[in-house]
Amino acid sequence: MIGEHYCDFGPTLAAENLTELHDIHLSVETVRQIMIAAGYWKPKKGAAICVHPMRERRARLGELVQIDGSPHDWFEGRADRCTLLVFIDDATGKLLQLRFAPTETPLGVHAYPA
Repeated sequence: MIGEHYCDFGPTLAAENLTELHDIHLSVETVRQIMIAAGYWKPKKGAAICVHPMRERRARLGELVQIDGSPHDWFEGRADRCTLLVFIDDATGKLLQLRFAPTETPLGVHAYPA
C-alpha cells in the first residue's frame, strides 16, 4: 500500500493518509521503518556540527550594538504593517532601544543615538 500510493510521502503524512483513506492504523515510527526498509525514506543524519564557534561577548557597554528587525502586523490592521527594530548591547544583552520603521533598512536605523 505504501509503495503504491505513498512512496514519495514522508512517514507522518503517509501514516495520516493510511489512517484516513484506508483505515490502516500504524504509528508514524512503524511507517518510517517500513519506508526505510523499502528504500522510500532515508533516515536523517545526526545533528549538524557547529561550524562557527561561540564568540566572547564584548567587554564594555556600547562597544557593539546589534540591530535586529521583526516585520509583523504589529497594530493588528489598525495601521500599516511595519518592522520593529531592536537595538541590543552585546556586552550586557540589554535592549537599548526599540523603534518601529516601515522596513528593515539602513534608513530605519540611521538615527540611532550614539
